[in-house]
Amino acid sequence: VPEIAGYTLDELLGSGSFGDVWRAHATISGAPVAIKVSRSADARVAELIRHEARVLAAIRHPGVVHVFHTAELPDGRAAMVHELLDGASLREALTAGRRFREDEALEIGAALLAALGAIHAAGFLHRDVSPDNIVLTARGAVLTDLGVAGQREPAFGGSTVPGQFAGKVGYMSPEQALGMSQS
Repeated sequence: VPEIAGYTLDELLGSGSFGDVWRAHATISGAPVAIKVSRSADARVAELIRHEARVLAAIRHPGVVHVFHTAELPDGRAAMVHELLDGASLREALTAGRRFREDEALEIGAALLAALGAIHAAGFLHRDVSPDNIVLTARGAVLTDLGVAGQREPAFGGSTVPGQFAGKVGYMSPEQALGMSQS
């Protein structure tokens, strides 16, 4: 069974653009966690994982996934250990045919707005809010995957490269899709 920085990987939960997310547990305490591991040892990909961890560490809000720490693997890949969310993504719920009552939809929307407010207050833009990155948990909707989060003010040295898109085209703002915004 693979082990990373004191955690045992138990089950592959999903894969994204840059890495795989595993259900894992702390080898000593048995505490459950999730670990995102970059699929590539490419320095740019590893930096995206570290960037996401830095962004998450700057935000403390129940509607945003909590990060614990990062690790570097011997082969150059990066890993980020974060809380294991007990729930399904909004995409999974919709694909399974789940219908939301109006009050449930409003509750999800309010939770997402509060989480985005906390992200913005910390000086960042999520830039990839999609049904895949919203997990429905007992504590409410939780935003995940801030790997392409940008900084709100250019003075902070944002992560956007002019002329490149970050996020999913179907979910980005019209301003960003038209190249009018670098955030």
